[in-house]
Amino acid sequence: MNWKTLLVFSGILVCAATGCRKDPIVDPLPVASEDEDLAGESVTVGETGFFTKLFVLNEGKMGTNNATLDFFRFSNGKYVRNAFDKMNPSQPLGLGDVGNDVKLCDGKIWAVMNNSGLVEVIDAFNERHIATIPVRTPRNIAFDGSYAYVTSYAGAFVNYLADYSVGEHLICKGRVYKINRTTYSVIDSVDVGYQPEGIACHDGRIYVANSGGLSYAITYQYESTVSVIDAGSFQEIGSVEVAPNLKDVFADPDGNIYVTSFGDYFMNHSGIYSFKPGDTKAKRISTEGIGCNMTCATLSQRPGNPVAAGSEVFVIGTDDEWNWDPAAEKHYYLYSVSGGNKVTRYPAFRFDGDIPYGICAAAEGNGTLKYLFVGDAVDYINPGAVSCYAAQEKFTRLWSTTSGVDPGHFCLY
Repeated sequence: MNWKTLLVFSGILVCAATGCRKDPIVDPLPVASEDEDLAGESVTVGETGFFTKLFVLNEGKMGTNNATLDFFRFSNGKYVRNAFDKMNPSQPLGLGDVGNDVKLCDGKIWAVMNNSGLVEVIDAFNERHIATIPVRTPRNIAFDGSYAYVTSYAGAFVNYLADYSVGEHLICKGRVYKINRTTYSVIDSVDVGYQPEGIACHDGRIYVANSGGLSYAITYQYESTVSVIDAGSFQEIGSVEVAPNLKDVFADPDGNIYVTSFGDYFMNHSGIYSFKPGDTKAKRISTEGIGCNMTCATLSQRPGNPVAAGSEVFVIGTDDEWNWDPAAEKHYYLYSVSGGNKVTRYPAFRFDGDIPYGICAAAEGNGTLKYLFVGDAVDYINPGAVSCYAAQEKFTRLWSTTSGVDPGHFCLY
């Protein structure tokens, strides 16, 4: 399945603050980092003490090895492109091919490089390489205690012929790999559904969204379940029925599990669903034509805030996902999801750029949305753009700057 084509109609999961809930988002900087002298573009967010850095993982175009890591430094308002390559000239292949997810945990950036088959661990203070962990066709990452968990297609692939028929293929169950965060080594793995995507950890359970995106080419049937893994035994203990072609999963502090679905592009609309631990079936909380193709970004907050970070999920969706007319103008809107069943539309925000490919929501001290960062994929081939919006009575774009190719994933430091 060509995910780049599918993502014309949606944003990307960016769980900016949930990688390690016990770790501070803003870390003290004892000395100046070596990256202070990197050349960058001067933009401004109007506030120097909000966060330290916003990291942007640009996916790049598959097969071209041009995934990159950018960052925006709040203290001086400078946006630096391709920071990893600049800080690691001895890494001959750079960051890798197709950046699929990025999270921050304990002062380290974990970048999941799908086509390169690796997870790159990077120091968030200075973007220096720390470790490279081989994982077959990795997709997304989450953290719980001393471990990182990575979803993987386990080598599954489909090659299409010139007439779009299926040629060579390998369809196998996906896996979740367990990685020791200290030794950076894979210590275990467990089978889940076909082509697992998003992953979230909550209260001793690991939730994995299975898509079946490649299997559909062979069986004409998507996956529709979330696999539930017991973190202690690291065994699958059940599943939750949701909808076809799942993408993202997120757990809020209250135990609400949110799952997004691409749908099947024919009978089932895309949307967002929720369930509680112990449930066997999820409920749909978005309606057709409102927020279709929604995917979520958590609300990131500084440490010490009275409101729990991640209690509200922000999504961008289009109002007409099944209009295939290439000349039709699509409008993308911002929604918030909370309480397990409440969806609120922000009428003041409408994204009328090319393709809102990824989002990152940042909150001020009282837990209300303050900044929204949006990655624009433009055409999936050339450099995209990252924009910062102030969440006031009406959303105001504070700045926009050129990024790498396909700016799809964010994390705040």
